Amino acid sequence: MSKFRKVLKNRNFFFLWLGQIISQLGDRLGQMALIAFVYLRSPGSTMGMAKILSFTIIPVFLIGPVAGVYVDRWDRRRTLYICDLLRAFLVLLIPAFLFYSRSIIPIYVIIFIVFSIGRFFVPAKLAIVPDLVDKNDLLIANSLVNITGMIAAVLGFGVSGVLVEWLGAKSGFYLNSLSFLVSGILIFSIAKKFSSQSLDLRELSCEIVDVLRKSVFQEIKEGILYFIRNKEIRLTSSIMFILWAALGAVYVVMIVFVQNVLNSATKDLGLLVMFLGMGLFAGSVIYGRFGQRVHHYKIIFSSLTLSGIMLIVFTLSISKIGKHTSELQSHHPISY
Repeated sequence: MSKFRKVLKNRNFFFLWLGQIISQLGDRLGQMALIAFVYLRSPGSTMGMAKILSFTIIPVFLIGPVAGVYVDRWDRRRTLYICDLLRAFLVLLIPAFLFYSRSIIPIYVIIFIVFSIGRFFVPAKLAIVPDLVDKNDLLIANSLVNITGMIAAVLGFGVSGVLVEWLGAKSGFYLNSLSFLVSGILIFSIAKKFSSQSLDLRELSCEIVDVLRKSVFQEIKEGILYFIRNKEIRLTSSIMFILWAALGAVYVVMIVFVQNVLNSATKDLGLLVMFLGMGLFAGSVIYGRFGQRVHHYKIIFSSLTLSGIMLIVFTLSISKIGKHTSELQSHHPISY
């Protein structure tokens, strides 16, 4: 704990750390506000939910692979606060002008742009940490960013679900925009001057030639060729693609299922996802401690099998709860 306190006493790192926690909470608020928005527009529609959530995922595949290449060439601090300020402005447009629009296409466009900008924010956040802390504190700083970021994301689902259920989807978007604004201001307040090391003419000439030779498209091409040539990476990527596709379908169906059965837009869903996140966190810790003893293919097979069984148990349990709640409401109707 003393090492964590020492790193947090670093003013610039503290601003980055606090900003990313607020930004994580804002992301969760935005997701819950989107879910509540679809619930208001078309209750029980899996197609409507799938459409709007797809625009939050597509940027991961389209923008994610190239974002890091550009971030390496940009000023990271400027990239971070510009990303946050742009997202704050764009999210604000949804409740201010588009919430009651007949056409949902402008909201699709804004969501896609917001999450595309987020693909630049993530690598810039990871890359700036070495510029803010001493080399001896780098491991502690990265651990602190990753652990607290994961905790903020997991707890954020539960908090966001309750807040959006209580305040409404429109307020959820306003809070999301505010979180990006606060995060951007904190990162803008980072005052460290990034010193450029003095280079002689020969070193500078070599760097210029290297940059010209290895353009952005060249790096992307090298990455694609490496992916094609490496059999293990192709296999792992194929498994991950199938897994995430299946999880995406389950996620959409689960959202609508929980909403219909428990008659709640985001509260119960947020709490459910929060506990799922806790399970993911616990699973990561357990795998890190004992995973080396078992072959990874056996772990993948066992995990998928157990996940399927637990999903069936969850579905049957929540159905019984919903049926019992409906029977109680029919025997004791609430008068308004």
